[in-house]
Amino acid sequence: HKAREVVDAEAGARANSLVLESAVQDAKTKIDAAMKAEKEAEAQKAADKQAKARQDAVALEKAVEDAKIKVDAELNAQKEAEAQRAAEKEAKARADAIALEKAVEDAQAK
Repeated sequence: HKAREVVDAEAGARANSLVLESAVQDAKTKIDAAMKAEKEAEAQKAADKQAKARQDAVALEKAVEDAKIKVDAELNAQKEAEAQRAAEKEAKARADAIALEKAVEDAQAK
């Protein structure tokens, strides 16, 4: 009778042990899956950050390019305006010289 109780107790303990082992295994599997998911999420976040950084860099490059184009256009406009002013000055100087020559000729003619 006593031996039967011991055998039953041992069988019960063994069954409990198996249940416990199975629970531990399940928990390990769940933890592994959670860690894997977390790693994947982190990798995705890193990839997203990298993609955003790349987009920002491209946008910045474009902004710099646009700024260069604007500066070049402004410089060209300035150069053209200066050339125009120089041409106008030259034309006025020529007109003044002609007027002066005419005045001198008129004075000599008198």
